[in-house]
Amino acid sequence: MVTIPNLMIGMKHMNSQTDALLTVFDDYHTAVYFSDPHHQVELIGLGQTSTLHHFTLTELTAWHAHQSVPVFGGLPFDHQLQPTSDLMNGIMIAPAYVIDLVSGKEWGTRPAPDHKQSPQTQSIHVLSHTTETDWQARLQPVLHTLQTDPQKQKVVLGMQEHFDLDGQLAASQLIKTLIRQQTQTYHVAIKHGDELFVSATPERLVKLNQNQIETAAVAGSIARGQSDEADQKLAHELQQDAKNQREHQLVVTEIERRLQPWAQLDSVAVPEILTTPQIQHLYTPITGTIKQTASVWQIVQALHPTPALGGLPVDWALATIANVESHPRGLFAAPVGYVMPDGSGEFVIGIRSLWNKEHTVTLFAGAGILAASDLAAEEREIQLKTTAMENILKEQLDDERHDQ
Repeated sequence: MVTIPNLMIGMKHMNSQTDALLTVFDDYHTAVYFSDPHHQVELIGLGQTSTLHHFTLTELTAWHAHQSVPVFGGLPFDHQLQPTSDLMNGIMIAPAYVIDLVSGKEWGTRPAPDHKQSPQTQSIHVLSHTTETDWQARLQPVLHTLQTDPQKQKVVLGMQEHFDLDGQLAASQLIKTLIRQQTQTYHVAIKHGDELFVSATPERLVKLNQNQIETAAVAGSIARGQSDEADQKLAHELQQDAKNQREHQLVVTEIERRLQPWAQLDSVAVPEILTTPQIQHLYTPITGTIKQTASVWQIVQALHPTPALGGLPVDWALATIANVESHPRGLFAAPVGYVMPDGSGEFVIGIRSLWNKEHTVTLFAGAGILAASDLAAEEREIQLKTTAMENILKEQLDDERHDQ
């Protein structure tokens, strides 16, 4: 029998306007939602006036110049295509209507619903559930390379988990559950037709506001404790762990190197501890001032993929990901976010995420592999990371589920 575990779940208050707008998510062919961990930014878009698929940076820049509303979407992780998806291969959306729920500012006109979904009247069951049981075996040659070739420093390798269901999930309920349960993360949802991408990522790629740039290194992880004392003990263990500290410093150094042509960076502090309901991370915020004209798109392209989601050297890591992972990533671990009409905006990294297409759901999480990695421990870390999305699914699934 397929089981989805319960872990510590936080609760976040949702105001009535957010609740009402998310309720109609299911009634639109295209809809988007973005909020930051502190809800200083909370945006909802409904409908569409224009969409862009499979684009180059030049095409994206030209398209954005013609939009008068905030635009939302994601760039694919790499050039591998997901053959059954219009969403996962990269999409940018100019909604017909956008509201900033913090300031109350609106763009466009709210359109009539165009994609009425029949409500699910019966419980949804899992018909099949598959995981990558050969993950450790596939990674053994990679680990050997890391241990014998000093030029190869790190690669992040992910795992996908698939559910086949006998009914259609409600996007609105998934997002509301995400907001309630994952209280210390970004919340991103992109709905287009019969597809939905959702992320509870803790990781900012870039925020650009006029000439101020903010990014962060998030790398190195450990579980949460069952008490405050246990939590603090595990956090201390993470801060003292040589493998995690090395992994984190690789990310900090590489982000600084890539931003050097674009920005004057402030001094970087020692790593802090960033917590989510399931896991703790080493976290270093990185800020600075743009020293030449640059768009969000250019900074995203300069930073992606950071070693937190790709590896070092970059070309070797990307080739390894393409060869070793079982499925294309698409928007998994890729830049997703929004850009305002004035060019300010924020992109995050689409981890702790799921992709729902019709009656199928795919979850993704990954782990950084270094020469000192224990593959069994890395697999347990991935399983811990996927519980964020598993718990979100659980609310719409019947407790009695079928075996594979």
